[in-house]
Amino acid sequence: MIIKVDNQSVEFEVKQLLNSFHISDELEIEMFRSAKDISTTIKNGGEKLCFIEKVDDGFKETISYKKALFKALKSIYPSSNHPWGILTGIRPVKIAQDLIKKNIDYITIKKMLNEIYYISDEKIDLMLRIAKIQSKYLDDIEKSYSIYISIPFCPSRCNYCSFFSCSLDKGQNLIDPYLDSLEKELKFFYSSKVIYDKELLSIYIGGGTPSTLSINQFQRLIKILQTYVPLKNVKEFTFEAGRPDTLDREKLEAIKMSPVTRLSINPQTMNDVTLKKIGRNHTVSDIIKCFKISRDIGFDNINMDLILGLEDESLENITKTLNHIKELKPDSLTVHTLAIKKASTLINDSQGALDKLRTYNIEDFMKISADAADYLDMKPYYLYRQKNMLSNLENIGYALEDKISLYNIAIMEEKQTIIAFGSGSVSKFTYPEENRIERVSNIKDVKLYIDNVEQVIAKKNKEVEKWI
Repeated sequence: MIIKVDNQSVEFEVKQLLNSFHISDELEIEMFRSAKDISTTIKNGGEKLCFIEKVDDGFKETISYKKALFKALKSIYPSSNHPWGILTGIRPVKIAQDLIKKNIDYITIKKMLNEIYYISDEKIDLMLRIAKIQSKYLDDIEKSYSIYISIPFCPSRCNYCSFFSCSLDKGQNLIDPYLDSLEKELKFFYSSKVIYDKELLSIYIGGGTPSTLSINQFQRLIKILQTYVPLKNVKEFTFEAGRPDTLDREKLEAIKMSPVTRLSINPQTMNDVTLKKIGRNHTVSDIIKCFKISRDIGFDNINMDLILGLEDESLENITKTLNHIKELKPDSLTVHTLAIKKASTLINDSQGALDKLRTYNIEDFMKISADAADYLDMKPYYLYRQKNMLSNLENIGYALEDKISLYNIAIMEEKQTIIAFGSGSVSKFTYPEENRIERVSNIKDVKLYIDNVEQVIAKKNKEVEKWI
């Protein structure tokens, strides 16, 4: 696939839109703008097609190019599903929130989103529904901050995963030195009384798989947080327990005795054959046992994650998974559409296997997932998209009304500063008066992070000093 655009400033987003079509044909595309038109020429083998689209100067340059390409490609591939239109950004609800903040009524917003981005009515209604639910929580989110703690260790690597993490067979001896460096980072930033006095809303311990920590290592991590971080008024404390092969009753009881208030158990599927294919070392019965123990010892806020479009999963498989979920009755459910990531082992599979993944009717999978969430009285409360998602769809979080995750809203809508600690984590500092966000990334490689934690601290401290 070759695309040439006469404007480098729009080239990246135009290529992103092209990629979202998942076209297997070897196309050559050229786009040129005149004073009033954008010409799109598409060569497919010996066939050459030319499309002319008038430029609307009311739109940004990027939008005009994307609309021209979208119309051209839809003319050639009319059956291609694109409910999100030309939108390639990962945070659609944020667009709706910004329009609502300008006191624009819903009818006008729907018209704007359809005319500017070609978003379907169904997705616009979903955006606005989620925006309305989130509006109840934005005041608390905007006046506070949260922290994220990265635990980048996993018992094994799933074939769809692109996160930089250490498998336990190679990284076991790095966990304690990693906690040493994590403590240095937290100690430095919470030695400042100014930061200490700011309102901390939520804490999220993610990974990797944080529950790969032994009980002693977990308790040490909690002790570090209790020593340096003001936990007293934290409204939500999430721990990604993740995979049941890293959990037993004793470890779950240790987590329950800590300040953790929200647990995430992430099966991804409730089919044993698929679990083996994706690289999981546990069974469906292990997931069910882990969930029931968690309930039995008193966890009343449990999230479960699913992925739609895993290898060879049919509608029957998804239905089976959702029936298990309905029986377990978690408090929230996050439904992901499989995204084909370059850094995953899945991308190294044959092109034929990837093409097979893309032929799944993920829209049907998404529909029965929404029905299952509705059966459980859950409402959609956050949404985001990623590159190379099957059927160009989305990830969506559902929750019972009193179990909505404040952190998930904050991280997706970018209304709050989130200070991140540990390797591979990214801090986001918000400056609402300037409508500006600054990101500071920590070193990804675990060993390099451990060896260079002072540099990590110094780099992030420059932005912290501006933010406070």
